[in-house]
Amino acid sequence: METNSTPNIEAPEGRRSERPLLRIPLLVEGYGEDGRPFKERTTTILINRTGARISLKNTVRPGDQIAITNLLMQQSATFRVVSRAENSIGLGPEWGVECLEDFKEFWGVIFPEKREDLPTANIIDALLECRECHVREMAKLVLDDYRDLNAQGSLKRDCPRCQAEREWVLGTVDVTLEDSSPKSLDPVYSASPAQASGPTRAARYVVMLPVRTRHWEGAEEVTRTENLSHMGMCFSSNLVMKEGDTVFLTVGDLPEDQQVEVAARIAWRRPLSGSKALYGVRITDPQQSTSNS
Repeated sequence: METNSTPNIEAPEGRRSERPLLRIPLLVEGYGEDGRPFKERTTTILINRTGARISLKNTVRPGDQIAITNLLMQQSATFRVVSRAENSIGLGPEWGVECLEDFKEFWGVIFPEKREDLPTANIIDALLECRECHVREMAKLVLDDYRDLNAQGSLKRDCPRCQAEREWVLGTVDVTLEDSSPKSLDPVYSASPAQASGPTRAARYVVMLPVRTRHWEGAEEVTRTENLSHMGMCFSSNLVMKEGDTVFLTVGDLPEDQQVEVAARIAWRRPLSGSKALYGVRITDPQQSTSNS
């Protein structure tokens, strides 16, 4: 069982923006369960302001201290192992860790403080990247700003690092450091397992939009995306679905007369807890896009 300091894909709606599925290349150093030192190149599975869930083949123990180097940022910090995840989101064992140092932006991502002036409705959580300095931020956007971002490809807003107004674009979940992770295909970060390393791989963006999922047998649920591309998306759901099932998706908080339902197929499933699972779906008709909702 994981503590609150460990990112959890099933966190309450109000805290989901603090726990994006984001793969960052790491070097982890520590001592295994057998007492022997190890070094392992791996990645985060998801992150928050003070910790992460990481993929780790070496067995560690809750309470152990490990050194983690963010290979993308070339900076290191000491972390404490919180617990082993009961169910893996990726392909191997996963561990919750928390940073023991006051290291802001260790992940290269800004997590702004909660803003009381924002409305509670029509807010989109999205990972944005400054075109100038490349700092990333888990931002809360009003719906009109998100639509402008989609229409124009960028959005002008203040950059805390540049200390000036800059253009921001959507940030992807993909690792950008070559040879930073094992050569395994992880469907959580790709449109489908078959697309994981091919030339037609679709960029996935961290965008949390409302999505209504209707199973072909009739069951429905409204949840939120974890990430999406023009080829598919990832979301958690209490609906019981299996790989290959057909689902119908309505993405975005639009008036009923503007809603468009698209057909998709379940590409993979990762159990979370109870009946809840994380799903990856691929749009059946490539002409139907989900990323511009």
